Amino acid sequence: MSKTSTRSEKVPRRGRSPSEFRVLVNRYYSDGRSMSFCPDAACHLQMHNDGRLANLLAYVETDCSTEGHLQWKRKLNGIEAFVADPRGWMHHWPTVQNPIVRIFVLCKTQRRITHLIETTKTSSAASFIRFTTFPLDAATVLTGDVWQCCDGKLRRIIRQEAAANTKQFAIPDAQEPFVKFVTQGESYGNRENQ
Repeated sequence: MSKTSTRSEKVPRRGRSPSEFRVLVNRYYSDGRSMSFCPDAACHLQMHNDGRLANLLAYVETDCSTEGHLQWKRKLNGIEAFVADPRGWMHHWPTVQNPIVRIFVLCKTQRRITHLIETTKTSSAASFIRFTTFPLDAATVLTGDVWQCCDGKLRRIIRQEAAANTKQFAIPDAQEPFVKFVTQGESYGNRENQ
C-alpha cells in the first residue's frame, strides 16, 4: 500500500529563509510593536569571582558599520527587551543559574564605537553593553581593559583576581588566536594536552 499526500498534511516549503534557522533569537511584543534580539554569537564563561564560581553569559554582536543609527536603535529596542526579561537567557542556557549577562559589540573603528555609544548611553540596556574594535587580540580580549562602557570607562571581562586563578591552554589543532581558558581546579577536554 502506498501513501498518498493529502492537502491536510504539511508539505515542506522550499527556499526557507536563513533567519528561520536561528537558535539565538528572542522575540518580544509590546504596545503593538514587535522587536527581537538576535546576536551573532554567544558563550557561557564560568570563572572565579569573590571566592565562588560566577557565570557570565556573553552575547556578541558584530557591527560592520553597514547599519545606520536608526537600525541600531531598532536593535537596541530588542536588546532592552532582552535584558529586561529576567528569564530571556534561559532559552539559550537552561542550566545556568544567576548569570551576569553582557552584550559585547565588536566594531571596526573607535569612531563607530563613539557614535554607537552616543545612541546607546540613554538606553535602559546601556549598563549591559560593552564595545571594542576588531580584530581581537587573544592576549587581551578577556583580561585587558579593552571593552568600553557607555560611560567611557574601559573594562575587562575577567577581573585581575579572577585572572590570577585562570589557566590558559592551547586548543589542539586550532589556529591562533583561539585559546581555551580553564579555571584553576577544573579541566575541560583531553588531559594529555594540559
